Amino acid sequence: MITPLYDDVHGLALEIVNKSASGDKAGCQDSLNSLERLCAKYAGGELDHPLQWEALGDFSESCEDAIQAYTQGLNCSIKLDLPLYSASIALEMAEHFLRLKKQDKALEFAHKAHIYSVSAEDYELQESINNFLRNLTQV
Repeated sequence: MITPLYDDVHGLALEIVNKSASGDKAGCQDSLNSLERLCAKYAGGELDHPLQWEALGDFSESCEDAIQAYTQGLNCSIKLDLPLYSASIALEMAEHFLRLKKQDKALEFAHKAHIYSVSAEDYELQESINNFLRNLTQV
């Protein structure tokens, strides 16, 4: 990842968190809009990276908007062959689909997350995915 992009995404994420914590809804929305513009600016280009999309999904106000951002991030992570991002984003998508009461889609993305996590070799993430799958199948 290119450091300036990481710095921009990280800075905007901190702004959103800080403005949200202080109750500055307008400022929070401005920072979220800036993150959306950053994602749009780099979408599909050489600097496109799943980190920006995952951040946008994490801060989106609706599950639908989050899933849309995560979809972009998942496509980007697959294209760049970044299984850790793919696993993490697929798990986020599964969680959001479950919130929307779309259990079949939640299960589909949880299974995808599991598959990606094997290549990522992140055992903590694998455990989270396995726990999610276990809880989902017991519902």
